Amino acid sequence: AKSRGLKSLASRQEFLQTCGVDTWADGTVATRYRFRHALYQDVVYERIPAARQARLHERIGTREEAGYGERCGEIAARLAMHFERGQDLAKASRYHHLAAQQAMQRSGYQEAIGHLNRGLELLQQRPDHSQRAEQELIMQLALGSALKVIKGFAAVDAEQAYLRARELCHQL
Repeated sequence: AKSRGLKSLASRQEFLQTCGVDTWADGTVATRYRFRHALYQDVVYERIPAARQARLHERIGTREEAGYGERCGEIAARLAMHFERGQDLAKASRYHHLAAQQAMQRSGYQEAIGHLNRGLELLQQRPDHSQRAEQELIMQLALGSALKVIKGFAAVDAEQAYLRARELCHQL
């Protein structure tokens, strides 16, 4: 029913248009749609109550995670956004870290720093436990590494990341 509604709207090309087909890692084939203008998307999104937005983002993230399986790294930034907006901070943080790793492999160090900083912010909102400390340690080390590349070996930011990593090592 939902796909028929989207197909009908797209056929009129007033607000939506089709933009190809996606084949996911699990074999799912899905038609892609996009809004003809970002303002249409903004208006529709803003009309959805906040609690429903969160549920939809969580469901989309969960479905895409299942659909991409082992290849989730390909869409890690998108998954991070969906899980963050869906209030699953553990998964959002994990996917920000994965998105940072992907960015660093492409020499996108500034992008990696953004993902790592956001992932670390989300980690701080989670209850304190040893697993959180381990995740933070890994992310601090990655952050230090990316900051060294961008700002140089003597960067204060990199030093702070490594000092925090050392502190976490002592805790663990």
